Amino acid sequence: MDIQEVYKIVDELNGLIVDQTEEGSSFLMGSMFTLITNGDVIGVNFLDNQIWNSDDDEREFFENQNDWEPLKPFLIQEANQIINLIKKIEL
Repeated sequence: MDIQEVYKIVDELNGLIVDQTEEGSSFLMGSMFTLITNGDVIGVNFLDNQIWNSDDDEREFFENQNDWEPLKPFLIQEANQIINLIKKIEL
């Protein structure tokens, strides 16, 4: 997967979040999903937690299709796990 494909997915996911929140929300001053790279490895963070990287890809590999699980649903699943953990916090 190249960096342009990952960037497009990250941008789409951030757009989904903005579409579901109130306009002008100060909470969304930055991106929830961020693309990171060191030039060799591509990664995606959600709320500063790495949820995927190209070097240690945890997505399911489908041998019959010789392809990986699609990245976008995988990132959504990983982000939802973080959201569920955050929901448990009481201050």
